[in-house]
Amino acid sequence: MKKTISSPGKAILSVAIFLFSTSVRAQVDKHLGEPIPTDPVFASRNDATVDYLTARRNTRNETSNMKGTPYFIADWVSGVVVFKGNKLLNSNDPQFDWVKNELHTRYNGQVYYFDDSVIEFVLLDTTVEGKSTEILFRNGYPAIGTHSRISFYQVITGGANFELLKYWARHDHDSFEGVGTYVKEFYRVADLYLYDLKNNTIQYINLKPSSIERAIPATYATTVKQASNAIAGKKYSEAELISLVQSLNSL
Repeated sequence: MKKTISSPGKAILSVAIFLFSTSVRAQVDKHLGEPIPTDPVFASRNDATVDYLTARRNTRNETSNMKGTPYFIADWVSGVVVFKGNKLLNSNDPQFDWVKNELHTRYNGQVYYFDDSVIEFVLLDTTVEGKSTEILFRNGYPAIGTHSRISFYQVITGGANFELLKYWARHDHDSFEGVGTYVKEFYRVADLYLYDLKNNTIQYINLKPSSIERAIPATYATTVKQASNAIAGKKYSEAELISLVQSLNSL
């Protein structure tokens, strides 16, 4: 995995009213507390650049005649975007289109996607009253299956040794609307992946202990086996898997 930001560790990116911590791509101090620019200005139609951030209108919509939403969060939210070269954008209008696996933004009421290469972003989910949840997405992982190095994964937990990731994919089915009436509907499903920082490998996993044991190097076998023996069921819960990854990152 390319190291676009300095060595592993923890640093804080200030995002106006909230902070979030990254465990792998630590940000150098010169950017802390100074996301730039505060308001994005995009390229004009004649390609004359009016600021260093550019974006293009989003015109593709493969799900326009289907039920379902391609947006990860129902509302447009605030967040921070990290571009290649570690440029930061504090944005009031980011949104993740999980169907296209693209980060979108709004400008003058229209939906755009960035020309600049995005390497990670955080969405601040405030749709539940009285609660704020920071959701981190990142790319740059080794290619696997149909996923490339620019594919975004949600980072569930991370640290010095491993990152637990989710890749959100689309599932289509027929939805019953009434007597003899069906419509096409889509919804998102998550696949789990484990990224090994030291070996720069990524593997698909499920919640079965055997799957997790195969994905983790033998040097951690004792810790993994103890965790597998301690779980209540035949499969890990997501919370138990997160706890295991966090324990492996503390070793």
